[in-house]
Amino acid sequence: MDATMPDSAHEPRRKQGQRFRILPDIKLITWLFSVATRAVLLAILLGVFGFLALFAYFLLGRTWSMPVVLSAGYERVIQVQREWLERNLRLADLDSRIQVIRHQLFETENRIEIARIAAAAEANAIRTDKRQNDLEIEVLRNALARGTDERHNASNLLLRIARLPDPEEIFEKGLVNRARFLTDMLARTDLSLKIAALDATLGDDAARLAALKRRRDSLRDAKVIVEGKLGERLSHQELEYVKIWNQAALDLQTGADEVKNLRQNLGQLETLHMELLNSLKPLADSPLLAAAREPAAVVFVPYGNAATYEPGQPIYHCRLGLIVCSPIGTIGSFVDGEITFPHPLFRRPIRGSFYSIKLTVDKQAAQDSLLFSARPLLF
Repeated sequence: MDATMPDSAHEPRRKQGQRFRILPDIKLITWLFSVATRAVLLAILLGVFGFLALFAYFLLGRTWSMPVVLSAGYERVIQVQREWLERNLRLADLDSRIQVIRHQLFETENRIEIARIAAAAEANAIRTDKRQNDLEIEVLRNALARGTDERHNASNLLLRIARLPDPEEIFEKGLVNRARFLTDMLARTDLSLKIAALDATLGDDAARLAALKRRRDSLRDAKVIVEGKLGERLSHQELEYVKIWNQAALDLQTGADEVKNLRQNLGQLETLHMELLNSLKPLADSPLLAAAREPAAVVFVPYGNAATYEPGQPIYHCRLGLIVCSPIGTIGSFVDGEITFPHPLFRRPIRGSFYSIKLTVDKQAAQDSLLFSARPLLF
């Protein structure tokens, strides 16, 4: 029966079957579109919420920082390297100047010691000569006293002999023999010669005593001068003593002033040397100097966040905004110097400083836009 039906009779059935197949497809598409729309709206809401959370964090949070990988071409690295070289050159120059001053100080102290020995030697020579002079004066005075007594006795004896009868007259009268006559004449002659010899000796001793007294006066004045007082009566020998002593005293005085100045200069240079050496220690440990040899990771910390950054604290980076965070190392030392960077969100310039970081991961892991000194959840 169907085979005999015309084609026009089957046409309505085909259209009805096609309509039933299209209706389920439209429902699926509508459902998928609804789901996609909700997902997009959710993503937008999450994005807006994330932006608002990030915005609020930057307004309230104080734990964020910006990682920076320094290299040899970085301006601050070049500046620190130049400063390091200049300070080392200054340190070498200070070392050289300190060595020169120490050598001068050593020579000056030796010269002072030599002058002190020379002054003491001349003063001792003057005192020794004075003691010797006093002894010679004492000995000569005793000799003069003995000679004077001996001449006085000889003179008295000669006077007593002279009061005796003339031996020639007695001999001519035959009162004495020739031997007695010759003995008396020889005794008179011996006494006269002895008195003459004593007179000559006494005269020499008196002249020598006068010279010794003049020398004593000269030595006294030289001793007075050595003691720092005034003296005038100096002989040639004492004048030489005093000249040498004066030169030694001058060397002592000028040497003491020179040593004082040298020690003062040395103290100033050593203080400057120590200050410069201490200033090199932070540079030696600075990542800025290390970056001149190989890249070094640091974090830029704004001044407002610096209170939350202490050496030894862990440093974090986050994968899902501000939620999934994990430590990647610890905070190192503060790097001296002010740095200006644009704000990561507001893009306005902010001032801060670098802190070194000790990473437990590869440097690439630290190159996120932000790092944190604490997990920022609920900041």
